[in-house]
Amino acid sequence: MRPPCPQCWLCRGHTGGLVTNLASEIIILGAQRIQSAGSRPHQIPLRVPSSSHAATMVSLFSGRTLIRNNSDQDEVETDTELSRRLENRLVLLFFGAGACPQCQAFAPVLKDFFVRLTDEFYVLRAAQLALIYVSQDPTEEQQDLFLKDMPEKWLFLPFHDDLRRDLGRQFSVRQLPAVVVLKPGGDVLTSDATEEIQRLGPACFANWQEAAELLDRNFLQPEDFDEPARRSITEPLRRLKYRVDRDAGRGRSRNGRDSGDPQGDADARAELW
Repeated sequence: MRPPCPQCWLCRGHTGGLVTNLASEIIILGAQRIQSAGSRPHQIPLRVPSSSHAATMVSLFSGRTLIRNNSDQDEVETDTELSRRLENRLVLLFFGAGACPQCQAFAPVLKDFFVRLTDEFYVLRAAQLALIYVSQDPTEEQQDLFLKDMPEKWLFLPFHDDLRRDLGRQFSVRQLPAVVVLKPGGDVLTSDATEEIQRLGPACFANWQEAAELLDRNFLQPEDFDEPARRSITEPLRRLKYRVDRDAGRGRSRNGRDSGDPQGDADARAELW
């Protein structure tokens, strides 16, 4: 039996982002090529196995502008900045429309799901998760109204960008709402996680994280692209409050809480095309 190869990960020093988890194989391959090349190892082309996940994900939105759902509607328009936001993250593409009753019913569920994974009041460190709203709204006013109460960390495409429609066709979205889960490399992990999110809630992320072999960065300090995480003497009390609320919610669920499907019958979801 062949002994297991030692694990060696290569990470970026300034961000902790994964460059490759195959560094040990690269080192062994490089040593073998140097031995076979004799005295001119510097002329040996050695390629790192393709694990530039952020670059692959960014290529999906290359040349486009994404907008942050905050009061200033900050634009993320450079590939470098977009790479920082999407690197080593699962990306959710949320296809929805404000005029769709099923989307209106699902939106609070998705909002709670996202907030409980990314809000520093609920978790010590935000999950490696990004969400991009791909609007299917008929008017820009309806899109803005739909996003009004959604988290500020959500990103969305400008209404006039035709990529909104192209992505729906690219990922074979046929009904609304739909949530496409993408691995950091851009591959589809789940073609539609709508029902899974409603059934399992934030527990979905742990399943996705394992399936996507996402590098866990919980050992790093919390990061915020806009401002440092606020800390105060009342933070322990807030954390306790949310923990109590969460546990109470779980208790109601076990005892048969008002568990009507917030979206209604899944079969009644609006058809897109």
